[in-house]
Amino acid sequence: MPQETKMQPGVYFRFFGTIAHNRYGPTAAMAGGWWVDFENALAIKHWAQKFDLSLAQAAQVLLVIPSSWHDCGYAGRGVLRTPMKAWVGHGKPATGSLSPDNAQRRSTGAVVQVAPPGQSLKQYFVPGEPALIASVFEFDPPRQVIARNLFPAGL
Repeated sequence: MPQETKMQPGVYFRFFGTIAHNRYGPTAAMAGGWWVDFENALAIKHWAQKFDLSLAQAAQVLLVIPSSWHDCGYAGRGVLRTPMKAWVGHGKPATGSLSPDNAQRRSTGAVVQVAPPGQSLKQYFVPGEPALIASVFEFDPPRQVIARNLFPAGL
């Protein structure tokens, strides 16, 4: 269950889709709400290397992001300059449509994605407008991470 917290100043990473990058540009895409801390970003990197996956593929698996949501094709580093209210938790089971927990979901054979056993990673959600998020982070340019052995700055 997500818990309210304060993200402390420091290094965080954000994964976002190729469509968001191309539609909104790298700076706007970096100003989204979902983040992982350095420790969990490093766990994604190690998982990718261990299983010969791209960082994007590893992020989708470990952060429980169905490919129909986005491809995790870009990752970037942000340095948070001031404490920020956030929600922290682990990826819950997800499908490309309604949440598996949603009472309106019909069992139509949609695959439910879950994190591998023992591999659920901590994720932060920062509520608020992108302009507010952008004002408290310094962003490094994001990097495409669809191919193997490509990593954002600082990871």
